Amino acid sequence: MRRTRELRFALSFIVKADDQKFVYWLERRGRGTFLRASPIDVSALLQDKLFEKVPTVVLTSATLSSAGNFRFIRERLGLDKADELFAESIFDFENQAVLYLPPSMPDPRSPQWGAAAADDKMGDG
Repeated sequence: MRRTRELRFALSFIVKADDQKFVYWLERRGRGTFLRASPIDVSALLQDKLFEKVPTVVLTSATLSSAGNFRFIRERLGLDKADELFAESIFDFENQAVLYLPPSMPDPRSPQWGAAAADDKMGDG
């Protein structure tokens, strides 16, 4: 009975899609179709479930900083106090990165672009 009520609430919530604090989408995987909803702002959830319960949290990513600081991500996560460390990359982008654009690729706005990008023969000839 409890599970039925939970499912009814979840289905109603997703079908109505009227809470503007969430983003709603449909996902297809194999034979399954899934209705999803995710909160846009997760700062309160992270504060409640993680930052207030765990004494030390380490966040690491190549994309946490923006414009040389962490202000954007700290505001998004609701972090007032935090020790920060910006570690320069040791990767030599100029000499170790390659960008290849197959000459026969359609315009990215074209409906054919997705199929062409997924084609493993693209650029072979």
